[in-house]
Amino acid sequence: MENTNTIQAQWAEICAQLAQTLSDRFVMRWLGKVIPDKIEDHQVNLMVASPCVHELIEQNYLDKIASLWKTKNTDICAVNLKLAPTLQEKMSEDAVKR
Repeated sequence: MENTNTIQAQWAEICAQLAQTLSDRFVMRWLGKVIPDKIEDHQVNLMVASPCVHELIEQNYLDKIASLWKTKNTDICAVNLKLAPTLQEKMSEDAVKR
């Protein structure tokens, strides 16, 4: 498993590259809410705070992020988006209440 500084540095570089093709504003607004969690089994796990951010990135930018990450780190095979644990817990609690 890679250390936290490595994943943070790779994510920062990828965001900088995306800012060149998208816009700084987009990167700050949407990708700024993404937290790189860990690299495990040749996969990067990125945490997002909301289903909205998850859906937007998954549908429009995940392939590009994965492609850029694979050029930064040839050990990477996939990039996964996951809801932050606190949000997942809250959503589960809300579902139980219904």
